[in-house]
Amino acid sequence: MPRSTVLLALLLTRTMLAQETPATSVPVRPGLAVVSAIAGVGRRDYEIVTAVASASDDGIGLIAHSDADSYGRPKQIVVRRRVPRADIAAAPVQILGFSTEDAASFPGTTALGPSLAMVRELRTTGRASWGVKNFADKIASTGTLSLVERQPVAFPVLLNGRRVRLPAWHARGLLQHPQAGRRPWDVLILDHPVQPLLLKVAYGADGAPLQFKPEWERQVVRIDFPEERNAVEAALEGACRVEVPGIYFAFNQATLVPQSEPTLREMGAMLARHPDWRLAIEGHTDWIGTDADNLDLSRRRAAAVREALASRHGVAASRLSTTGYGESRPVESNETPEGRARNRRVELVRPCAGR
Repeated sequence: MPRSTVLLALLLTRTMLAQETPATSVPVRPGLAVVSAIAGVGRRDYEIVTAVASASDDGIGLIAHSDADSYGRPKQIVVRRRVPRADIAAAPVQILGFSTEDAASFPGTTALGPSLAMVRELRTTGRASWGVKNFADKIASTGTLSLVERQPVAFPVLLNGRRVRLPAWHARGLLQHPQAGRRPWDVLILDHPVQPLLLKVAYGADGAPLQFKPEWERQVVRIDFPEERNAVEAALEGACRVEVPGIYFAFNQATLVPQSEPTLREMGAMLARHPDWRLAIEGHTDWIGTDADNLDLSRRRAAAVREALASRHGVAASRLSTTGYGESRPVESNETPEGRARNRRVELVRPCAGR
């Protein structure tokens, strides 16, 4: 399908407004996964998946999967980190990235977002001090951020596969780095009562004004967490088709990353509850890359899900078929990171009589 035709068709999807969702709809508990995309230039978006492995009165344990090392070189890494509650409450510095050389914890810093104290100060006074490091072994940039709008703005994200808009504080400021100079930063923060989330962050060149063209930016595109009722199962019982949240692949590959395992395990349990079900697994991609490459990637990703269910979760392979559609069936615009994230998906289809 020509891309101009796809764009025209996507105008229809704009008529469906995203649901406004409160911050407390994001439960900070084991199984929560936050997917951040660094927008690629002429390449696929590079993603970081950071999951909550444990949560207690003492702190939060994280496990991060990244497709590049601290120098941006392609490499599959898995890093664990623990952030004490005291640091979530008041630490002055946030570390954005994860490296295999990291210690188990870094006192005086946060990871998923700025501290509760920083967000409270920003919300109540319109200004707040903030320090940020790209990685733990780097020097912090420090300065003051000021609110751009006095009320939260709506930030688009996929929440368990559903397009929603979360309330976010939008702030900008000039941060000083001892070596990289004085740069403008722009952030959007989910004001969560337990764990604020940095939903989007960007910085400009040394000496650039507050209205700047980003040199680098990262934004949260998906947030997944276990639900009390299996929404995938409910959708297959009713509509007979569902987009599956919680399935993550390595960069430009058909390799499932470890954070996909809880979803795969639940899919296996669902199929055990419905021994009569046969499912088609569909793979879809964004439009970065060639049509042929995207078609091949989507087919291989669908096959990888089938193989994982059959080999590790007791599902007979004969109950599962696979196909890939590449970039030909977008559900959102490919012009934005969140749209591309939505288009990179796996869907399940159950043959239903009369549907």
